[in-house]
Amino acid sequence: MTGIGRLWAGKIYGTNTGNLFAELEPSDGAFNGTLRLLDDRFGVAIYSVTGTFDGVSITIQGTPSQSAEGQELGVLNATGSLGPEGQIRGQWSTTIGTGGTYVLLPHDAATPTEAATGLTAEQLHTASRNIGALRLYADDIQELIDLVSRDFAQGRVVLTYRERGREVSRYASDMQTDLGRLGELRYLKLYIQCPDAHGINKFALIELNAAGINEVRVQGIQESWVVGKAETIAAALKRSQKTLSTTFRTFGLNINGLLAIGTLVFLPELSLTRRVPFVFAMALIGWGILQVHTRFIPNVIVYLSSKTPTKIERAWPQILSWLIAATSAVVASIVYGILKGEYMPSWVTKFSW
Repeated sequence: MTGIGRLWAGKIYGTNTGNLFAELEPSDGAFNGTLRLLDDRFGVAIYSVTGTFDGVSITIQGTPSQSAEGQELGVLNATGSLGPEGQIRGQWSTTIGTGGTYVLLPHDAATPTEAATGLTAEQLHTASRNIGALRLYADDIQELIDLVSRDFAQGRVVLTYRERGREVSRYASDMQTDLGRLGELRYLKLYIQCPDAHGINKFALIELNAAGINEVRVQGIQESWVVGKAETIAAALKRSQKTLSTTFRTFGLNINGLLAIGTLVFLPELSLTRRVPFVFAMALIGWGILQVHTRFIPNVIVYLSSKTPTKIERAWPQILSWLIAATSAVVASIVYGILKGEYMPSWVTKFSW
């Protein structure tokens, strides 16, 4: 038989909801102790509990010892099992007909997994994923909130955004009805954390920045969960990724590459004195279009207003990307024509080549 950890905290769901805290004294596969419930509606209830734990499954029986004035409590019965992250999940019921589900997480130095194996956490695993240019809407943010909060039995998603030049952080549950007031955001961060096994916190973070990078970062002690969580969130975001804007930011829309190839193709057509300014002009054009794109086409726009953006508002970043690319091609052609003598504006004739 395997001993159980001494301190646990968690939540109950169902006919009653609230916070749980258990202090257990293990003894040869069995335990006894005290279970405290802070019910969201009915206040504090305390149970004297006994049970068994075999390293995987748990049974709990509880007799009420204290309740809020005027509240009737029934005898508690619960079953559950140990999850891969050290948490216990299961079902509960009472003799007065209430019931539901619960989750408990270890909160002492030695978790059930450690007691069974004698191992301690050797390292933290972190996974990061960069996402391209994004255009998100209120429904997308709600989906992200739900997605990032999965696997976190405790903890609440915190949203951080910029308003009137300052950063504001609020719980997602407190501001979801207020999202429409924010209108359009160029910076948004979603963050959640909760206790993991070995007394270490795990967390998931999504940071979206119009002037920087869009990044997903997840950390925990279980590598498979960390990588899987990061990939899941990244895949959800990539459904809203704008391919053209992303390629422009990552590779300069390949315009720089095309300009370099064009430079090599057309260099033999120019004399030696014209080659140097031509190469310099192509490099300057490539640098310029990347700077203009970075300045005027944001890496992320989050539309939270209840007013749906028009088709033009949605398409303008893509249109501007194409206009920048087309303009760069025209400028490069003009430079080549001037240097080769095929196009000679009046202001150029005063220079001698």
